[in-house]
Amino acid sequence: MATSTRLHELADQRQSVWIDFLCRDLLRSGELARLMREDNVSGLTSNPTIFVKALSGGNAYDEQIAASASGDARSVFLELAMRDVADACDLLGAVWERTEAGDGYVSIEVDPNLADDTEATIGRRRTSTRPSPARTSWSRSRPPTQACRRSRR
Repeated sequence: MATSTRLHELADQRQSVWIDFLCRDLLRSGELARLMREDNVSGLTSNPTIFVKALSGGNAYDEQIAASASGDARSVFLELAMRDVADACDLLGAVWERTEAGDGYVSIEVDPNLADDTEATIGRRRTSTRPSPARTSWSRSRPPTQACRRSRR
């Protein structure tokens, strides 16, 4: 039987437990799955600064960077980030189903230079999202974000 923690108590009060961190090692090591299981983590958010830390902290991204066909840094960054977002969405899929789409999301900020340009923000979100079966939603209530949930259809 799982130990009840303060994070479980938050969830019992209908508060979602999200972490503000995403990196490939978190995914590959099983740490995100453990956090979901033991600490009731039900979503996560990230931003470019967090990814810079992830990129500089080891070699988890080296192979994908070397294989990238993109020539510019922004495109390479988006490829790396979206792979991690999609993999995290895969892990959080069961949460999304269990909560009937109330939780189980992964959010990443879109380019802050687009904050005042709704159409460009929408366009960037569309080009940053994997095609079906991904479901996406986004909100402008905070800095623009992208949230995704991969479907199991």
